[in-house]
Amino acid sequence: MAREDKQKNSLPIGIEINRDNRATDGATVVLSGVDIEHTCEAAWGSVGLIANVTTTADASVYKVGAKSAKHVVATAFTTGHIAWALPADAATDMADYTHVTFYILSTKVLTAGQLKIGFDNAADFSGAEGATHRSLDIPAVPAINTWYRVRLLLSNNADIADITSMDSFGITVVTDLSTTGNETIYIDDVRFCTYTHTGSSQIDIPAISSLAGDVFQVPSEWARPAQFVSTNILPVDAQVTFYGDPDGSDTYPEMDQAYLELGQYLDDHPRACSQIQVELQTDMGAGDEFRLGVVA
Repeated sequence: MAREDKQKNSLPIGIEINRDNRATDGATVVLSGVDIEHTCEAAWGSVGLIANVTTTADASVYKVGAKSAKHVVATAFTTGHIAWALPADAATDMADYTHVTFYILSTKVLTAGQLKIGFDNAADFSGAEGATHRSLDIPAVPAINTWYRVRLLLSNNADIADITSMDSFGITVVTDLSTTGNETIYIDDVRFCTYTHTGSSQIDIPAISSLAGDVFQVPSEWARPAQFVSTNILPVDAQVTFYGDPDGSDTYPEMDQAYLELGQYLDDHPRACSQIQVELQTDMGAGDEFRLGVVA
């Protein structure tokens, strides 16, 4: 199976100083080195190789681009690997990244850890958990037929740093998905990236969210709301949505939206809120920056 062409974009997100060059206190997060490892425009590598699993590239259900990786798991399947893909770069060193991110949609509700995403030094994803194969639990998927954006911290399994020459990644079923009917799992837009934080508190990056784009929450130890601000102009157009949490229920109702054009500052539209969603309209180019921070 041929590897997909590598696509790169650099989306640093953080805050250091404001437009007036005055020091800004608060929590910051920087996203950098985003590598699109699989666009899911082509079927994953288990086609015809695993009994009771059918893997295709689906053009009717997708989140990004024109297709997603579709995996139909028959009732007769119990546990084990169901599908894998080759990263855009051979021999990827997992120590170069802090997170793996992807979209998932399931036709059945999934419990936390029922599926894992794994990383293998072999190109056929054949290994069991050990020095050459490490994995992470996929969070619960609470609603069927709904796209969720998953961002998993690689250091949740410290041994992933052992994978210094990763040649495949894939999905494994840990507990039986169904004894009553087929289950279909769609995966889209798999990325490896690096988030770094500054400040005494950290902006929270949800492990799973039904919102599109990048989602960030006010540090949990802060009294809400806080104010999200930006220190540099937008290199591309973006839709920014602000969410509140007035009663501490963590339901984050939508408060306001701002459509920011290329060259605008986020602090042209400051908001006191508990959560922010930044949805870039196009990929950034090499060297572009978007810095995001929060002030209590």
